[in-house]
Amino acid sequence: MIVRDWMSTKFVLLPIETSLMDALRFLNSKGVFLVGVLRHGHMAGAVTRSEIYEMLESGDPMTLLSRKTLACVVPPTATTVFADDPVERAAKYIVERGLPAVPVMDRDDMVGILTPVDVCRAHCDMMGKMRILKDLGLEKCA
Repeated sequence: MIVRDWMSTKFVLLPIETSLMDALRFLNSKGVFLVGVLRHGHMAGAVTRSEIYEMLESGDPMTLLSRKTLACVVPPTATTVFADDPVERAAKYIVERGLPAVPVMDRDDMVGILTPVDVCRAHCDMMGKMRILKDLGLEKCA
């Protein structure tokens, strides 16, 4: 099972200089919860709506909204996976690092995100296929 088969392609990209207010407006208008953050045209990381809201809770919201940018929220190093990586690698990052999603890359381009729900869908699919093999008496072949 590879990431490409289970990832969601519903995401947005914004420059790191984008204000938190503009980022929230954009996320809400597009109906997505995660934004890929670009620094000089390259992937710098990803930020969720909840991370932006957590930043806002740490101080006066009006001051933060007017002066803070995505640079204040994006992690110093991006955790990403490649579209052809195994789903297990992404799942490990999600669990070990407590991530709400992992950006999926194809070369230098973000092509999707993988969420815990996507990982669960992949797992359920795999378990269903294993059950069919067992029912056919072929589980030792898998």
